[in-house]
Amino acid sequence: MQFTIKSPAIDKLRTQCLILPVHAGRLSATGEVVDGRLDKALTAALKSGDLARKAGSTLLLRGGAGIARVVLV
Repeated sequence: MQFTIKSPAIDKLRTQCLILPVHAGRLSATGEVVDGRLDKALTAALKSGDLARKAGSTLLLRGGAGIARVVLV
């Protein structure tokens, strides 16, 4: 298996799966940029309580705008 690590501009990123951290129910600055690209879908999921507020919780969401899926951790 081969992995590639790149650091493209987040507003131009295209990927099959993006993993974003959530701290105390809030997105990071990078998460906010991605959320804007996804029409605030990440914020809506967090506000609705779809991601449990305990360590190790994850939520897989369908993306868009060049990001197929997003995993919130």
